[in-house]
Amino acid sequence: MMSAMASPILLILFFVLLYNHKKESVKLFAEAAWAFPTALVLITGSLALLSFLFSTSTTYLLGMDVQTPSGDVSCYSMVEVNNRLNPIRSLRKIYMGELRVKGEAAFCELGDGQNLIATLIFKNDVHGTQTLSQLPNRAYECPQKTNFEEHNDPNRLNLCDKFIPILVSYTNVNNPMSLQLVDHNDISKQLGEGYSLRSVWIKTTDSKYTAMGIKEKLPCAAMKTRNGRSLYLEAFQKKGLGGISRPFIK
Repeated sequence: MMSAMASPILLILFFVLLYNHKKESVKLFAEAAWAFPTALVLITGSLALLSFLFSTSTTYLLGMDVQTPSGDVSCYSMVEVNNRLNPIRSLRKIYMGELRVKGEAAFCELGDGQNLIATLIFKNDVHGTQTLSQLPNRAYECPQKTNFEEHNDPNRLNLCDKFIPILVSYTNVNNPMSLQLVDHNDISKQLGEGYSLRSVWIKTTDSKYTAMGIKEKLPCAAMKTRNGRSLYLEAFQKKGLGGISRPFIK
């Protein structure tokens, strides 16, 4: 509201100063008025350049290892983070920069009609973007096994409680209302006896980002109402998760 009112006032002030800038009575004020927007443009441009020069791009795998009655199952998806945020945090009110996250939820087909999905949202971050962008650096905060014989890959990092995405399952992948929230500490509560979550992990990769086809594996993720609202949002709301943003595809 204030910005909408200020815009025409500033425009009028600009033309008044432009017309009268040579008059002594307004000369000092005019010079100061010109200096401020010029300085702001220079500062904003410099911060934009810094954001570009210090930009980073990271691609990682987001995966799960699940024990089922028929054996172990592993699955993963890919997440790409392009960080062009202003590196000077104290000046982000002047120029924020940009943070982009692209990715898909990890879909595990467990057999016997069962599935487990690691979404792209978190208990304390229902939008997911910030946490997803921080995982490659913050996963080191989680206790890591010193013996890598289980997965034979020392570059994998297991995620601990606060960084584990919200897990869900669908009894019918074509029905968004068949959503079940899954407790990562005991997935057998929802999936049944013989199922356990061995690990949720990430691994950075030099490979180019590739979509893993979540829309084909989970058709209801793409279903929308007549007004364009995603149908799964209602199911999440009924489970007490309102205000979420793109849990399956970023």
